[in-house]
Amino acid sequence: LWVSSFSVYHSHLINDAVPDTIDERVVNHKAKNVYEKTENNNLCVNSAKAIGCSVVNIGAIDIIEGRPHLVLGLIWQIIRVRFYSSSDLSM
Repeated sequence: LWVSSFSVYHSHLINDAVPDTIDERVVNHKAKNVYEKTENNNLCVNSAKAIGCSVVNIGAIDIIEGRPHLVLGLIWQIIRVRFYSSSDLSM
């Protein structure tokens, strides 16, 4: 349950950081098997890479296995991208 809900949450977090990065129709909201969960997590990792996050040695399997240091590192990078996109650095 945690893994399938994480990938949906992760896709919303990425879309909040950079709008229209992930098409919501592509995300399988009710992933029932490991293949659908892996597909969702691969989509999230690839989208995080596309918005500028460093995803070296982070894959769908790491998220499924629940490796906290990798998952939290990825979430932190997405939050950082969101923060930098919303901050106004001009004076």
